[in-house]
Amino acid sequence: MSCDRLLNHRKIWRRKPVLEYIYSQWFSDLLDTIRPKAKVLEIGAGPGYFSTYARQHRGDVKWIAADIIPALWNNLTADALSLPLKDSCLDAIIGVDLLHHLSRPAEFFADAARVLRRGGSMAFIEPWITIFSYAIYSFFHHERCSLSVNPLTPVVDISTDAKDPFDGNSALVWRIVHETSDKAWHKMGFAAPQVKRLNSFAYLLSLGFHQHNLLPVCIAPTLIWIDRHTSIISPLFGMRALVSWKRLDGQEK
Repeated sequence: MSCDRLLNHRKIWRRKPVLEYIYSQWFSDLLDTIRPKAKVLEIGAGPGYFSTYARQHRGDVKWIAADIIPALWNNLTADALSLPLKDSCLDAIIGVDLLHHLSRPAEFFADAARVLRRGGSMAFIEPWITIFSYAIYSFFHHERCSLSVNPLTPVVDISTDAKDPFDGNSALVWRIVHETSDKAWHKMGFAAPQVKRLNSFAYLLSLGFHQHNLLPVCIAPTLIWIDRHTSIISPLFGMRALVSWKRLDGQEK
């Protein structure tokens, strides 16, 4: 697989400093879920900007940046469904925009439980479905947004339904959370997830990793502040969510 798209994202990141303002808030939220001196695996590291931020702000953690697409700036080339790691070797798994790209999330959760130590954590920032975001993702976003997607096995036969790593379904994580019972999570080795909805008006105006931008850098901090201090409206207008899991210790099942 070519890393041309990752290289393009790195170029856009440098040309659109507003993206760093926005993503830094998400990176900070994710890092807050990690205990001191943890051994952390970032899955879906892609262009590498999260690992750069983490190493600058959390020098206490051991950070492993992994992606299915080989890239010199990441530490590991790996498929999230079959991690080349020993059992119980990690304290945390973390990432941005990974889960909704997976072909078979159930396999990811099973392997994540295998490599996490008891009491370890897992956290991702992902697209989330609300009345507002469903319209945006359905009509103005390049990825699919299907509420009927099978949550844990959206692509059953990968041999006949080849999937590009960048293909995704914006509704997938929302479906996983709402359709998976506590009992099913416990069977996979996790407590039921915690969800924190996030308003993302700043990201919406930035147009993400498109070449164009509707959000001037000078007002980005103000809009990000508004995003973070209007959580009361996030059940209707939130476009993202911080979703986190705790690895059960065996006695909690």
